Amino acid sequence: MDTLNGKWLGTYSIDTELEQDVKEFRFELNLRVEDDDISGEINDISEKDQSPGIAKITGFIDDNEISFIKQYPALFLRNEDGEIIIDKTKEHPEIHYHGVISENSMEGEWDMEAGVLFKVGQFHSQLITGSWKIEKVQ
Repeated sequence: MDTLNGKWLGTYSIDTELEQDVKEFRFELNLRVEDDDISGEINDISEKDQSPGIAKITGFIDDNEISFIKQYPALFLRNEDGEIIIDKTKEHPEIHYHGVISENSMEGEWDMEAGVLFKVGQFHSQLITGSWKIEKVQ
């Protein structure tokens, strides 16, 4: 599993139920593997030079399967124009990634439970899902 250590480049997409112009986002992952445990940092690559900050990951590998949690340093949302709005006073929900490892690539699905506050003061929880894929570069 030491061959998984290093830099990876990839994309993640959000299920199309969310009507946004931008459907796919690029990111880089610096991955560290020790035994079956993984850790690292994810940096989103934005063409508009907007970033919510470096996200930390922790998780594990089981044979050719990978599972990790991605945690941003602050809450961020994308508005209808795809621009990022950051609120450093709130914590971002955990994002759960699950996937399969191939020789120099990984791919899978992710999900996140996000809360939505309606104008009338009601809070609603919504499951947001998508897919991801990455390739080893170093």
